[in-house]
Amino acid sequence: MALSVNDAIKRGYFAGCVLLGGENGLERKIKIVSVVEIPDAYLWCKGGELLLTALYSLKDDEKAQINMLENMNKGGAAGIILFNYNSYLNNISKKFISKADELKFPMFKAPGDLTYGEIIKPIMEDLTLDKYKKNMSSFFNDIIDSNISKQHSLENLIKVLAQKLNSSIAIIDHDFSIIETCIRDDLVLSFKNGLIERCLDYYKQKSFVALKDDTLLLDIDDENLVALISCIKDSRGKIIGYLLNVSVTKQILNETNLYLISMSLVICGIQLQNYIKIKEIKRRYEKSFITNLLKGKFESGNEIIERGKLVNLDMHNRYLIIVIKTFNSNGFSKALFDQLYKSIKHNNLKNILVQRTNEIIVIPYIYSYDENVLESKIEEIEHDLIKDIDKQESSNLIIGVGKHYSDLKSLYNSYNEANKVIRWGTMLHSKFSYTLPTPVLHYKDIEYISIIEHIHENATLRAYSDKLLKPIIEYDSYHSIDLLKTMLIHFFEGLDVNKTANRLYIHKNTVNYRLLKIKDLLGTDPFQEGNLVKFCLAVMLQIFG
Repeated sequence: MALSVNDAIKRGYFAGCVLLGGENGLERKIKIVSVVEIPDAYLWCKGGELLLTALYSLKDDEKAQINMLENMNKGGAAGIILFNYNSYLNNISKKFISKADELKFPMFKAPGDLTYGEIIKPIMEDLTLDKYKKNMSSFFNDIIDSNISKQHSLENLIKVLAQKLNSSIAIIDHDFSIIETCIRDDLVLSFKNGLIERCLDYYKQKSFVALKDDTLLLDIDDENLVALISCIKDSRGKIIGYLLNVSVTKQILNETNLYLISMSLVICGIQLQNYIKIKEIKRRYEKSFITNLLKGKFESGNEIIERGKLVNLDMHNRYLIIVIKTFNSNGFSKALFDQLYKSIKHNNLKNILVQRTNEIIVIPYIYSYDENVLESKIEEIEHDLIKDIDKQESSNLIIGVGKHYSDLKSLYNSYNEANKVIRWGTMLHSKFSYTLPTPVLHYKDIEYISIIEHIHENATLRAYSDKLLKPIIEYDSYHSIDLLKTMLIHFFEGLDVNKTANRLYIHKNTVNYRLLKIKDLLGTDPFQEGNLVKFCLAVMLQIFG
């Protein structure tokens, strides 16, 4: 059913609005009411739109205003109401109004105290069937009363909708991540047991029946539940999220409720777009903060704490940085990132996890700088990171742990150290192809061998290395036991037999046998304090020189 602009005026739906221009177009038909605040909104104009706008993005651009009017007219829009007239549009040109007259395009200005909702509600009620008016009126009143324009408007919206539909609701973004939920007490257990994820799987598998507009009935495997999923679209008609409704009765399938869901999608679209914009702005600020933090650009720990507050990051009790990288050329899969995120947050909700282009940065929350507490907490985080990861995924990861610092300003040093130890681990991975668990490398364990980066091209040192390790090199060439590699890994793992065994994927007794053989061939213990540096240097030159 269509409603003319003139009919809407006569029925009092334009409460206090003043006609500025386009009087000869008052018989244009209204099919829907839309809020527009972007210059190219005409791109999704399908005809019959009554446009509500403050023209904020075009307030000082007469040419752009006229251009928008012409495009909206071409798109078949019904008319336009200008809000906040005195605040933003006090200098509106006569040409803009004249253009409305020329196009016979009704243009109104709203009184300063009129809200969008006071226009939307009565017109949309009139455009729906009479038998649905009472329900729709109640719904919109509740939405307006809930102050939907506030920051947590999505939460308010689904609470009102869930109450009206007597259902449990989830708002999900286009990547199928859950944004907000409102769950009935009798469905809490089902949701905890992965009901949302199961519903999304049915949607992805196209196991559904189309109902009204963008709402689908999912063919779920639970005869006691009815699940509907509706596509939430932006102003251009692009899907930006989903509204999931789960009910214990089929009452949700009646026409009244389906219309209610359809109408709620308009508001969901507006609010979800705002949510996405706010999230993107926050992400950019957070990215800038993290970048400056890792580059050591802050003057003091207090500045870091205060800047962190601006992006809702609590920077208290942060002493070190853990970096996770993958050997996979495609980077981290969404499933792997989600698993790592879940593990880190399960360990402590205060842990910070940031994904950058080719790495995941973890800034753990550790309540004490006590050495024992630090060591215990780091070990716990390492365990949580890799315990649930698929074996194939695990073999593609490498984790670097920087040293800990009591001064927050020095935290960037820990990040650089974590990357340095990963660089060494990556070189090691490229030299040998064998199956091993996820390497967790601590800079403090191999700090003393980092000097190799500066001297590996020295020919004299290389010759010295050849001479010093000649017995090992010759033995390896005849027996293929890889004693040289065992030495390298043992140095790399801080002379820890258990870690060396884990890295080489052999029993620790085999490691002990090889270490004895190495000592026997060299005629000395290369791992004792007096020999450590020279033999470590010699081995590194053999492997990476």
